[in-house]
Amino acid sequence: MPVGKKEPNILGIYDMSGNVFEWCLDVYAKYPTGTLTDPVQLKPDSGEKIKIVLRGGSFLRNPDNCRSAARYANDARSNNADIH
Repeated sequence: MPVGKKEPNILGIYDMSGNVFEWCLDVYAKYPTGTLTDPVQLKPDSGEKIKIVLRGGSFLRNPDNCRSAARYANDARSNNADIH
């Protein structure tokens, strides 16, 4: 689909999800309980290997999972075609 042809999201951003997963700053781990605003997790859960958070969905995955609220984890050395 050509860029900018769909309506922007509530933040005014166009075309930001669905093509590839994007790396985030967060290490994949459970968030603390309670109300959080823009949480960042920098340490893995005890005993877990470090994996980095991916968000955004991918052209290789189910469209139902293409949402920025969904968090996925992968080894930071991964170079899959659907990760940017």
